[in-house]
Amino acid sequence: MRVGLKSCFRSCVGHKLILLSLLLLQLLYLIIHFAVNVKSFIVIGDQFQNLMGLLQNANYDAQTIDAGTPFMQNIGMFYSNLSALIASVKQLIGYELLIFLILGVALWTGTALLFRRLNVKEAVKLYGHMLARALVFLIPIYALIIVVLDRSLSIALGDSSLYVVLVLCFVLFYFMLVSLALEGTLVDVIKRSFVVGLKKIHYIIGILVLIAAVASGSGYLVYLALDASLWILTLPILLVVAVLVVGRILFVAVVRST
Repeated sequence: MRVGLKSCFRSCVGHKLILLSLLLLQLLYLIIHFAVNVKSFIVIGDQFQNLMGLLQNANYDAQTIDAGTPFMQNIGMFYSNLSALIASVKQLIGYELLIFLILGVALWTGTALLFRRLNVKEAVKLYGHMLARALVFLIPIYALIIVVLDRSLSIALGDSSLYVVLVLCFVLFYFMLVSLALEGTLVDVIKRSFVVGLKKIHYIIGILVLIAAVASGSGYLVYLALDASLWILTLPILLVVAVLVVGRILFVAVVRST
C-alpha cells in the first residue's frame, strides 16, 4: 500500500497536464451520467406508477376469483406496461455501458498514461486494448442482466438464482477493474487479472472500499449543498471529481505494485 501511495503521488506531480485532462473528463463523465439517469428515471418512474396503478385496481378477493372474476380486467395492459418498463431499464443499462466504453475507458487509458509515457498513436492503441479488456467482462455481465430482466416475472425476489447472478456480475466487474489497472497484451492481462485479483484480493478490496467510502462521503456533501448557492455546490462536486480521479490512480498504483 505504501508503494502504491508513493507511485500515485509521483504520477500526479509529474504529469500535471494529463491529470488536469482526467479531472475535466471525469467531470464530463459525471454530467452525462447524471443527465442520462435523470431522463431515464423520469420515464421509468412514470411506467412504474402505471404498473402499480393496475396492481392496486386488481381483484385480490379469493372468493370472487374462484367465482370467475378475473384477477385483473385488462391483463394485456399489465404485460404491455411491464414490457415497456423492462425495455426502459434495458435502454438505461445500454446507455450506461456505452458511456463507460467511451468515456470510462478513456479515463482508464488516461490514468495508464500517468505511469507510462506514450505518443498519440500508442495512446490510441492502448485505448483499443483497454476497450477490448472491458468488453471481455462487460459482455457477459450485460448478458446476465438481460436474462434476469427477461425472466423478471418468473424469478422471485428470494430466488437463489437471482443472487447467484448478482454475485457473478460483481465478481466479473471486480476482475474487469483489475484488468484495466494492469499493462500487457490482452490475453496476458486477462490471465493476470485473475491471478492478481485473487492473490492480492485483501489489498485490492481494501482500496476499493476506501475509495467508495470517500466518494460516498463526498457525494453526501453534494446532497447537503443542493439548496446552497451554485458556487458552494460546485466545491463538493469538484471534490467528488478529484476523489474519483485520484482514487483510480491509487487503485492502478496498488494493483501494479502487488
